[in-house]
Amino acid sequence: MLFLVGCSTTVERILSAAFTHNVSHISRRIGRGQFDHLLVHPQPLWLTLATEGFAPISGGFALVTGIAIMSWAWTGLGLPLTLAWTGAFAVNLLSSVCVVLATMFLWSVVAFWAPVAGEEISMNVHDALGSLGTFPLDGIGGAMGVGLVTVFPAGLVAWMPVRALVGVSAEPWGFLLTP
Repeated sequence: MLFLVGCSTTVERILSAAFTHNVSHISRRIGRGQFDHLLVHPQPLWLTLATEGFAPISGGFALVTGIAIMSWAWTGLGLPLTLAWTGAFAVNLLSSVCVVLATMFLWSVVAFWAPVAGEEISMNVHDALGSLGTFPLDGIGGAMGVGLVTVFPAGLVAWMPVRALVGVSAEPWGFLLTP
């Protein structure tokens, strides 16, 4: 459970260090008509978004909390520190960040049609992903469990990667599900 909380916290802190404010919440830019301004910049859109939201000092210090929680849990669990495990961990962590960011971008398109509602929906989706990402979804089955991994991918934030990395998942290929 502690490793799950640490992983979820680390994902959120990576987002706050690399994709702050108007990048992770692109609905603000869309709803206020500022996204068009990004499109006329003389550099690619991906480069603008990657450099604009980068805040390693203010967001990076909070990342220490997530890493500390995971390290504490890692030592208690006795997980192996092999190259394969470390690689799987890094790939799953970055995949979780991409899942959260992609979900935020997907819900932010509502702001093209309803600017104020799009901002509110985007903020609530971010909060829900952060909150539900810290909970184990083992007891939830059926349509709700499938929905929390596919339609609203809260299970991909930390639950599925942690299950695979800790060895709880029965599938030997479970570490590939989030990527």
